[in-house]
Amino acid sequence: QQVVTNTATRLDPYTLTLLRQLVQAYPQFIPGHLRLAQALAAEDRTTEAIAGLEQATALYPQQPELARSLIAALSSNNRTTEAILVARQFALKSPNSA
Repeated sequence: QQVVTNTATRLDPYTLTLLRQLVQAYPQFIPGHLRLAQALAAEDRTTEAIAGLEQATALYPQQPELARSLIAALSSNNRTTEAILVARQFALKSPNSA
């Protein structure tokens, strides 16, 4: 839950650009997606953070860290219904991880 809601971690624009490039070049690197979402949320760019997590979750639907972060981001932005749907979909696809 802290991945997206932690506002203490801000990155300079250059580092943020590098992080975006890392995620694009190596989409399988899950910590990159999580860190990018965290950095975007710290910059009050939550919509972008959620969009990135949604894309990453679509690519890697069985990654619990991505699902948890997306659920937390949606919930903290009063998008509870969407968060519930993401949680339900994850539980159905990955019953051993839920």
